[in-house]
Amino acid sequence: MSVSSSLAVKPGLMRWTAYAGLWLAMVMLTRAIGQFGLVAPFELAVSDYWHRLAGVRAPAGHVTLVVIDDASLETYKDDPLLFWTPHVARAVQVLRSAGAAVIGLDLMFSISPESWLDRHAAQGGASNFDVPLRQEIASGQLIMVASASTPKEGDSQFLLPATEFVLAVPDFDLARHIGLADLLSDADGVTRRFVLAPDLRLPADADRGGLPRLTFAALLAARASGAWPVADADGQESLQLGGRSYQLQGKAYPIAYPGPPGHIPRIPFDVLLAPDALSTPAVQALKGRVVIIGGEYAGMNDTHPTPYVSGFLKDEGRYMAGPEVQGSIVETLLSGRMQQPLPVWIELSLIGTCMLLALLFFLRLRLGFAALMLPMLVALAAVMAHALFLRDWQFPLAALVTGMTLLLLSVLGLRYFFEDRERSRITRMFGRYVSDRVVEELIASGQPPQLGGVRQTLTVLFSDIRNFTVISEKLSAEEVVEMLNSYFGKVCSAVLDEGGTID
Repeated sequence: MSVSSSLAVKPGLMRWTAYAGLWLAMVMLTRAIGQFGLVAPFELAVSDYWHRLAGVRAPAGHVTLVVIDDASLETYKDDPLLFWTPHVARAVQVLRSAGAAVIGLDLMFSISPESWLDRHAAQGGASNFDVPLRQEIASGQLIMVASASTPKEGDSQFLLPATEFVLAVPDFDLARHIGLADLLSDADGVTRRFVLAPDLRLPADADRGGLPRLTFAALLAARASGAWPVADADGQESLQLGGRSYQLQGKAYPIAYPGPPGHIPRIPFDVLLAPDALSTPAVQALKGRVVIIGGEYAGMNDTHPTPYVSGFLKDEGRYMAGPEVQGSIVETLLSGRMQQPLPVWIELSLIGTCMLLALLFFLRLRLGFAALMLPMLVALAAVMAHALFLRDWQFPLAALVTGMTLLLLSVLGLRYFFEDRERSRITRMFGRYVSDRVVEELIASGQPPQLGGVRQTLTVLFSDIRNFTVISEKLSAEEVVEMLNSYFGKVCSAVLDEGGTID
C-alpha cells in the first residue's frame, strides 16, 4: 500500500516543485532584466507612451515663460534680434518690478551690438546702446546662458556671452550668474534626463569657482530657493532643492514633465514692452515665480524631441522649445516631483503576483488559450504600470512582459516534458493489459492512475468455439490457423470497436 501511494504521488510532487522553481526563477530573472537595462529601449518607449497618454499631469506652479514669438518679431520687425538688447533690458526691468524671483535669459548675445555699431557707425554713435542690459545684469537678478563642450582630448571649451556682458556680472561671479544651457539627450536623441552640473575637464590652475558650473535650470532653481551646493567630508557636492538632495555631478535625473509642449504658462514678449505692462494681470501673477525669456518662433533651431513626440522614429508630434524644456527641469527641481523606482520589496511583490497569476493560467489552459491569455495579462499589467506612473513610480513593464513570455515558453516546455513522461509511465504500466484506446483515454483524462483499483460496472464476455476440439482433429494445422484467424478477425474487431480489452 505504501509503495503504491509513493508511486502515485511522486510524479505530481516533482511537477509542482519544478513549477514553483520556475516561478521563482522567472521573478528573479524579470527583476534582473529591469535592473540591468536589458530591455531599456522598450522601457523608454513605454515611459514615453505613458507621458503621451497622461497629457497635462499637473500645472506648472513655479515657472512662467516669456516667449519671443512670431507676433513679437513682427512688432519689432525693423530690429534684428541681435540688436534687441534694449528691448530685453526693458522686459527684465518690468519683470523685476513685478516681483519675479529670478529671471533667466535663454538667449546668448555672443556679440555686443554696441561694439559692432561703434566699429561700423559714426564715431561715438552707439556708445550707450547696451547700457540698459548691462545695468540689468549688474542687478544680480538676471541669469545668462553659456555653453560648454568637452572634446575627447583636451580641456573643456566655453562659449560665453560677449565680454561686455560678462564684465557686468556682479563681482565677476560667473558661477552664480551664468548657467550652462546644454541639454542631455539619450541615445535616441530624446531629452528625458538632466544633470545639475556637467562633467568638465579644466586645467589644474583654472579658477573652478569663478567659471560657470551649474546647468541653466539648476542655477535658476538654486537662486530661486536660496540654496547652493555643499560638499560632504568626501568632497562630494550636493544641492538641496524641493525637499530632495541631488548629487552635483555623476548622476542624471529624470525630467518630471508636467505636460506636453505648451503646458507651461507663457506671456508674449511684446506684452512686457507695453506702457501699461505692470497693470496686466498676467504680469502681476509673476510675483515669486521663475521667469525664463526665450525664443518660440517659426524657424528657431532650439527645439528638442521629448517623450511627447510619438513613435519609435520620433517623426510625429511637436518638438518642445528649449526654454520650455529648461522650465520643465526647473519645475522638477522646485516641486520635488520626480519619477523614481519602486522600493525593491514592492517591485518584487508585484512581479511575483503577476507571474503567479500567469503561471496558474498557463498551467490550466490549453496551448492556444494560454497564448491568447498572455496579451490579456499584459494589458492588466499595463493598467497597473500606468497607475503607478501617474503617482511618479517607475514599474519595469517591458521587463515583466519579457519575463511573462519566457514563462509561457518554459511552461509549455515543462508541460510537454511531464506529459511525455506520464504517457510513457502509463503505457509501461497498462499497455500490456488494456487496449491502446484505453491507455489513450487514461492519459487524456489527466488523472493519475489509481493503483489500488477503482470500483466500476463492467461487462465481461467469455467466448469459446463450440466443438473446437472435434473440429481441430479433423483439420490440418494450417487449416486450424486459418479458421482461427478468420474468427478472431471478426470477433476482435467488434470488441475493440466498443473499447473492449481482449485477453
